[in-house]
Amino acid sequence: MHKNYLLLLLLVVLFGACRKGEPAEEHFFGRFQITLLNLPGSGKAEIFLGTEKLGEIVPKASEVLELLLPAGKSGKLKLVDAASSTLIADTNVVVIPNIKQAFRAGYSETLKIKGFISDVNVPQDSIRVQVLYNIRKPFNNHPEADLHLLDLSMEETGIVVKGLKLDDPAPRILTFPRLGEGDFPVGYFCKLVDPKTGETIVDAAGGIFVFIVGVPEYYGHYVFVNINDDQGDTPETNTFTATATPL
Repeated sequence: MHKNYLLLLLLVVLFGACRKGEPAEEHFFGRFQITLLNLPGSGKAEIFLGTEKLGEIVPKASEVLELLLPAGKSGKLKLVDAASSTLIADTNVVVIPNIKQAFRAGYSETLKIKGFISDVNVPQDSIRVQVLYNIRKPFNNHPEADLHLLDLSMEETGIVVKGLKLDDPAPRILTFPRLGEGDFPVGYFCKLVDPKTGETIVDAAGGIFVFIVGVPEYYGHYVFVNINDDQGDTPETNTFTATATPL
């Protein structure tokens, strides 16, 4: 009787573990977590693994799409803008059992950015900054530049972001602790330097401009700083600006 009871108990346990619709997820499945950042001008994106459409996602900061996929499945994970069919980002992936892989992408024609974006979780007393380089006027023929940060006395700080390129977010992420308090928050000026000549790239104002200021709404946020030359249509009137967009 005792043996029969143990056998019956074993069968119940096995049946419960293997019921249809409840596979042993830790052995046979992995998860992808997809986030599409809420950037200016972004829209709905379609998600593919190879040619298989996995789903859609809209760019809301609070929305994250989680996908359960068979372990071992592999291919190119792609995010494509639903309206224009523009490729936002892609990467080769393998589904790993019992592992959640996170992918965070952004697409904005306004900011001239598309691709995978670094972690946006930022301490509440810090600002995390990624630079976008968009110096595009025909008379500003500088497809690459180095960015030098200056303090409020216009002195070099030693902070340099090298290798800025058009349509390619800077790979170096800057993290600033609290920059200042009160009516006069601390910040940084900056200048662009031609990496080939070592000379400052000048605009109508001499080439030095405000990079970022420590205002309260930036703390605890990931901020894109878009450096562009939209101000002025001639070399005599054109100035560089840095526009901050917090997520």
